[in-house]
Amino acid sequence: MALVLDGRALAKQIEENLSVRVEVLKAKTGRTPILATILVGDDGASATYVRMKGNACRRVGMDSLKIELSQETTTEQ
Repeated sequence: MALVLDGRALAKQIEENLSVRVEVLKAKTGRTPILATILVGDDGASATYVRMKGNACRRVGMDSLKIELSQETTTEQ
């Protein structure tokens, strides 16, 4: 028997759970969790991915910080 998964419903359930956990963390610490991303260069697919992660953070009550660096940035920098 095949099992059909509803990805949207599962994602919504996970985000609802995360929202509760984020609120508990905020209440305990007085601080908002944050996701920091570093985007090197101007790859469109990577920029879209980072933007989507920022949107997801806002949906669950987190902050996000996007750091953008030029393509010439070296690993050492």
